[in-house]
Amino acid sequence: MTYETKHKENDHKAIFLASLSLLVISTVLPHSQVVAQDDDDDFLLEEIVITATKRAESQQTVPIAVKTMTASMIEKFGASDLKSLENASPSMNFGRAERSNRGEITIRGVGDWARNAGMDARAGVYVDGVYMGRAAGANQALFDVERVEILRGPQGTLFGKNTVSGAINITTTRPVYDETVGTVDVSYGNYGTLDAKARYSMPLSDSAALSITAAYRNSDGYIKNKFTDSTINGDDIFSTRAKVAFSPTEKLDIDLSFDYTTEDKPATNAEALGFITNPTAVFLASVVGITRPTNEVNTPYVVNHDAEEFDRRELWGSSLTANYTFDNDYIFTMIASYRDSETQDLNEEDYLPVHLATSGFAENNQQTTLEARVASPKEEKYDFVAGLYYFNSDVQGAARATVNFTHLGAIDHIALDTDGNTQSYSAFFNGNYRFTDQLELNLGARYTSEDKALLYSSSDPFGAFFVTTTRDVERSESNFSPRVGLNYYVNDSIMVYGNWSVAYKSGGWNADFLNAIAIQKFEFSKEKATNIELGFKSELMNKRMRLNIAAFQTKYDDFQVFQFQQSEGSTTLIFDNAGTVTSKGIETDITYVATENLTLTASVALIDAKFDSFRDAGGIGVHYDGNKLPYAPEFNYYLAADYSFELFGNSATIHLDYAHNDEAYANADNTAANYMPSYGVVNYRGSYFLEDYDIELYAFAQNLLDKSYIRSRNVNFFGIPRAVYGKPATYGVGIKFNF
Repeated sequence: MTYETKHKENDHKAIFLASLSLLVISTVLPHSQVVAQDDDDDFLLEEIVITATKRAESQQTVPIAVKTMTASMIEKFGASDLKSLENASPSMNFGRAERSNRGEITIRGVGDWARNAGMDARAGVYVDGVYMGRAAGANQALFDVERVEILRGPQGTLFGKNTVSGAINITTTRPVYDETVGTVDVSYGNYGTLDAKARYSMPLSDSAALSITAAYRNSDGYIKNKFTDSTINGDDIFSTRAKVAFSPTEKLDIDLSFDYTTEDKPATNAEALGFITNPTAVFLASVVGITRPTNEVNTPYVVNHDAEEFDRRELWGSSLTANYTFDNDYIFTMIASYRDSETQDLNEEDYLPVHLATSGFAENNQQTTLEARVASPKEEKYDFVAGLYYFNSDVQGAARATVNFTHLGAIDHIALDTDGNTQSYSAFFNGNYRFTDQLELNLGARYTSEDKALLYSSSDPFGAFFVTTTRDVERSESNFSPRVGLNYYVNDSIMVYGNWSVAYKSGGWNADFLNAIAIQKFEFSKEKATNIELGFKSELMNKRMRLNIAAFQTKYDDFQVFQFQQSEGSTTLIFDNAGTVTSKGIETDITYVATENLTLTASVALIDAKFDSFRDAGGIGVHYDGNKLPYAPEFNYYLAADYSFELFGNSATIHLDYAHNDEAYANADNTAANYMPSYGVVNYRGSYFLEDYDIELYAFAQNLLDKSYIRSRNVNFFGIPRAVYGKPATYGVGIKFNF
C-alpha cells in the first residue's frame, strides 16, 4: 500500500547523480595532474582531521563515508544544536523531533524512535569519545565544538552496538597551555530570541589549562495558542562546560571535563490536521458539545489547546580521558565517564479547548562507561587499534495519561512505569596491513556481550484504551561484528576504497502504552546490518577541489520498526521485527575553492530505503513489502556559497545555502495520513569584521523565504491526524568579541 502524489523519477535521479560525479572526475583528473605542479595558488582547501578511527587522521585517508562540519562551518550555517545541522548533511535527518527526550536520528534512510526505556537508538552519538546512551542526549548543543563528524553507514567495529545506520562523533575544543583567549557572542532576533555564548580559556601553568564555556538561548515561541492567548514552542536552554587539560609529564596528557544542560519550555508536540476518529473519543467530545475541529486545522503555527504543555530536560556528565605515549610511540588511551539525564513532558492528546485527554512522559537515566585501548604508531607495514569497552545504564521511565469520562463524572488515570538495566562488555580491533605503498588491507572485528532486564507495569482502570499488566523480563545476547576492506592510494591526492562490514542493534521490549494487540509483540529481537560500500576520495586541482563519493548497499535482517497502526478508528503503537530491509544509494560531497574569495559546496544523497519483506505488517494479509522506510527521502541535496570581500578597509563575508528535502512518509504504511511533501529552505549569514578591534558584526536568517513545511506527522491514540511543522523564518543580528 503506497500513497504517492507524483511519479518518482528514480532512474533520472540516478543518472543525474552519476553523470555529475563522472563529469567532475573527468574534468578535474587530467587537470589535476597539470595544475598539481603549480605552487603559486595560495587559496587552498582547509585540511580536515578527524578521529573516526580512534586516531587523528586526515578525513581524506579514512575509508569511511563521513561529512565533517568544522567550527567555522557550524557558525556560518547558524546551527545551535545537532538537529539544526540536518539540512547541511542530506543523508541525515532528525525525523520525529517534536520532543527533546525522543530524538530520532535517521541516516541513509534508516532511523527509529527510541521513545521508551525498553528500546535503543539506531545511530550513536558520541561527545569526546563518550556514548550518549539515551535519546535525550542525542540533540547536543553545539557550543565550544571543534568539529562534528557524521559517519554514514554501519559503524559496528569501532563504535559498537546501536550504530547500524551510522554514528555522530562530536569533538569539543581543548584549552591550550600557552595563551589566554576568550569569546563573547550575543545575538537578538525575531520571536524575542536572545542567544548568548561565552568562552574563556587560560593557562594554569606551563602544562595545565582551563576552559569554561556557557551558552543561553531564550525565545518567545512561534506557535500561537488561542486558548491561552500566548505563544509556545520557543527556547529556554542553558548549557555550560568546563574542561581542564594538563600534562604531568611529556608522555601523559589528561583531560577532565564536566558539562551541564537544562531546558524548560512551554511547547506542543504537534498540531492537529483533522478531527477525532476514535469511537470512544468521538462520543466523549460530543458529550461536551464538540462535533468538529476547533483548531485552526491545516493552519500552521496556530493551536487551540487547554493543556499547559511543556518540554523539559536536564543533562549532566563528566569524563576523564588519559593518553600515555610509550617510548616506542604506542599510545594507551583510557576514557571513563558518568552521565545523568532527566526528561519530562506533558502533551495534548485531544487537541481541543476542553479537557478530554493528556499524556506525559518522564525518564531518568544513569550511565557509566569505561574504554581502554592501545594504538600502534603507523609503521611501514601496519598499524592497529585494539581495546576493551564497558557500558552500564540504569533507566527509569514513567508515563501518565488522563481521559475525562465526563458522562460518568470520572477521569481514567492511565499509568505506566518501567525500571531497566543494561550491561555490555566489548572487545574490538581495527588494523591495516600495507602490501605496497599504495595498497592496504583493512581488518576489524568487535565482540559484544550484553545483558538486559526490565520491570514493566501498566494500568488502565477503565480498560478503555490499554491493557493492565506487569512484566518482569530479562534477555542476554552476544554479537560478532567483523569488517574487511581494501584501500588503494592512487597518489597523494586520490584514494579509492571498498569494504564489507556488519553491525547490530540490541533487542528489547516495547515498554509503552500498549493495547491487547500491541502487548502480543512486547519483546523484539536484535537487528543485524550488513553493509557493502565503495568509495572515492580526492583533493584535486592543486587542493582547490575536494570530491568524495560513496556508493553503498546495506541489508538489514530482523529490522526493528516502530509504527502507529490504525484499526477501526483507534491507533496502536507497534514495535516489531520486520523481515528484511535494504538501503542503497550514492552520496557525493564537493567543496571547490573557485577563487581566493569564493568557495562553493554541494552535497547530494540519492537513497532508496525500502522494506524487502514485511508480511502482515498492517494486520493479517496487509503486507508492506516494497514500502519506503519512515523518514527516508530519496533525493536530498545541499548547495552553499561563501564569498569574502573588502568593505571600508575591513573584510566581510556572505554565506548563502539552499537545502532540498524530498517527499517522505512518517510511517511504514505509506498512507496519505503519513505523507510529507518535499520542501526547500534558504539560509543566510553576512559578517563584517572590525579587524583592529577583533569584533564581528553579523546578520542571519534561517528559512529566509519563510517556507511552511511538515517535518513529522502521524495519527495519535484518538485517531487524530497531526503534524509537526518546521520553524518559520527566523532572523536577527549579532556581535562577537574575540580577545
